[in-house]
Amino acid sequence: MKKRNLIITALLTMAVMAGCGDTKAPEAAPETEEAAVTEETAEVGMANPWRDSTEEEARAAIPRMFKAPEGAKDLRWTMMDDASEYSPMVDLQFVLDGMTFDARAMVTGDDYEDISGLYYEWAAENDVTLANWAGGEMQGKTFRNINESGMIDLITWYDVEIGISYCLSVADTDLEGFDIQAVAEQMYTRETEVGLGLLRDNEDMAKEEIENALRPYLAEAYGENAADFNIEVTKVYDDEETNTEEFLTSLGLADEDVAFEVSYEIKPKEGIDEDGLMLLTVPDGVYDEASGLVKEIHRVGVLTLKDGSYAIKSENFGTGW
Repeated sequence: MKKRNLIITALLTMAVMAGCGDTKAPEAAPETEEAAVTEETAEVGMANPWRDSTEEEARAAIPRMFKAPEGAKDLRWTMMDDASEYSPMVDLQFVLDGMTFDARAMVTGDDYEDISGLYYEWAAENDVTLANWAGGEMQGKTFRNINESGMIDLITWYDVEIGISYCLSVADTDLEGFDIQAVAEQMYTRETEVGLGLLRDNEDMAKEEIENALRPYLAEAYGENAADFNIEVTKVYDDEETNTEEFLTSLGLADEDVAFEVSYEIKPKEGIDEDGLMLLTVPDGVYDEASGLVKEIHRVGVLTLKDGSYAIKSENFGTGW
């Protein structure tokens, strides 16, 4: 498996390539009078470190980048270059249901960091598990501050696989009954998983992507004779195996390519004739009358990037090498 320091080195290269321009964007207006004084004092002594950015640049700099939740308006992406030794800090401000949110992400390495910039006494602090993120197992914390101006909610979470710290915050006069965790969960997108070159390090994620790509591939390959497929990815080859197994190294796999083994069953379409059924058994499938399925099909294949998404490499999908 890849070590995180190798991943971070790659991320650092991506971040350097993504950073461009030196125009500084003003930071968002502070929520409190005290923060306004602090900001004004800081501006006297130093240039604003934030600059305008784009979602595309943010995604290039931070893998597993969040997206704006559905219904968000007035999106503003900014970036602080050289925020850590690994990546810039990305900031997204947006308006949702009349409230202004601030979300941040930064590669912080082996340890979580609080990148929110909010330093309050929190009246409530709770451990949570975010849906969607990390397959629904992402650990995080929620915080609430109550002051004379209203309330501030904050949620933080940390991707231990890559080493990314995230946060989302909002301030309003009354946040009773509001669920900031639900907003954070809406900000996950599978699109940013593509191209990370990390699938060989995460077997569960790899199996999910392989099955997602394999199902339409098989549907096209077997055509109208097949009604459905039962797919089981039985092995995902990791980095060490990819670099040492002769039959894999001969393929010249790219960093994003993932070699795998799979077994699957075919459910024939209703009313299929004998010729159609025979086609489903070629070259090594066996029709099982008891279950009504074509079974014992085993293949080795390669998952690769194609047009921004994962796809099965058709030239390498077969009984073996």
